[in-house]
Amino acid sequence: MDAILYVDRTGVQWRYLPHDFPHWNTAYGYFAQWADEGVFVQLNGFSGSFCGRRKDGTPSRRPV
Repeated sequence: MDAILYVDRTGVQWRYLPHDFPHWNTAYGYFAQWADEGVFVQLNGFSGSFCGRRKDGTPSRRPV
């Protein structure tokens, strides 16, 4: 997951992942599988409940 977030945050190509992460092919394999399964769509929908939004999508008044 850290490698996927690193690619998203920095925009680096998969093949140029630093050696601290798993091999790029392994990281990309997980990303492709999770994308096909809709995991990221579910996470985006789920994160709204933690970002100070009501169920209808409007911002709440309470600080997050």
